[in-house]
Amino acid sequence: MQQFSHVPSGLEIVNLGSTFAKHGFDYQLFGKRGFNFAGQPQPLKEDYAVLSQYQDHLKLGAIVLIVLICPFVFSLYDYADLESVSSQSGIAKIKKVIKAVIGVENINAIKCKIDKIKHRKDEMISAEEKSRIMAQSRVNGWKEEFSLTDITSAHPSEELKRVFTKTRKELTDILLLCREHGFCPVLLDMPVAKAEHSLFSKSFLQEFYDDNLKEANVIDAPTLRYFGDERFDDALLYENYVDCFNDTGRRKFAEILINDLRESNIWEE
Repeated sequence: MQQFSHVPSGLEIVNLGSTFAKHGFDYQLFGKRGFNFAGQPQPLKEDYAVLSQYQDHLKLGAIVLIVLICPFVFSLYDYADLESVSSQSGIAKIKKVIKAVIGVENINAIKCKIDKIKHRKDEMISAEEKSRIMAQSRVNGWKEEFSLTDITSAHPSEELKRVFTKTRKELTDILLLCREHGFCPVLLDMPVAKAEHSLFSKSFLQEFYDDNLKEANVIDAPTLRYFGDERFDDALLYENYVDCFNDTGRRKFAEILINDLRESNIWEE
């Protein structure tokens, strides 16, 4: 579990979550005492561990934003499983051999030249094209991680269904922990650029995300949906042109989120 330093007390609003959430919140924009408890990466079971450890830093009635990465938050129980697969592939061994043969200094020089070439090439590519390339790269990675043939008509395997059962329980436990300590949990997913969310079919999102969310939400906590929200389609809202907010994106997201929380009678001035 990730450790956080200099966590203030009397927190009025916090968020959990993984990489996208780490880039998504700047509490200087919220006007409340807040803290970003997201990690890179951080599955639901670690969200639970983080909230358990730092619960004493939250005031009674604090808003807990439980940020879910749509649509694969329920598909992975432990990131260590992926790291294990990666190490078994032999990639790490190949890198060691290359370093031994070429030498670290030469590798760094080569990397520097490659980066310069990529930078010049990037300047010639539009933000929309960069977004499309990055989105397809994301999807290709997810398809490999979860052994999917596609993200339109694919159905969860029996192995994934077993993972769903475990991750749903983790989310339910987070919600029950919030209720036990008098916090106000809010379930939400993060926006992504159109180039990414448009690749998924509604039926895929339903089976991999929506159905699991509905079953896990045993206390009927308020839910906010931003994945697929056209207000965040623009690639220029993201550092990587697809799903990690830049300053402009964070500011826009904060304004819309605060307004939505206010309309849901969750946000108090």
